[in-house]
Amino acid sequence: PQCLITTVGRKSGQPRTVTLVYGTLNSEFILVGSNFGQKHHPAWALNLEADSVAVMSIRGESQRMTARLVTDPEERERMWQVMYAMWPAYNAYRGRAGREIKMFALRADVADVGT
Repeated sequence: PQCLITTVGRKSGQPRTVTLVYGTLNSEFILVGSNFGQKHHPAWALNLEADSVAVMSIRGESQRMTARLVTDPEERERMWQVMYAMWPAYNAYRGRAGREIKMFALRADVADVGT
């Protein structure tokens, strides 16, 4: 499953939209900042880390979301397994990145629900 995620550029202040694979666990959406195993983090992940508010669009439906960087090792592994099941290449990315890949959990922004 794919989504569009729009973050605010941490340097430019401009909206930036990228297409990403997403997963779900419990009531949260999962995003993985693998950057295809490159040595540096993707810009969208750094933007989301700097400003946790984003807009996620799935099948044409957009919703404002609040993200949190997942740092707990057990939670990260549970999320990793969800994402690996959908896209096994994540394990290759993990092996060659040489860094801890950022993972985010997103929830619908409470202020946006029902609008």
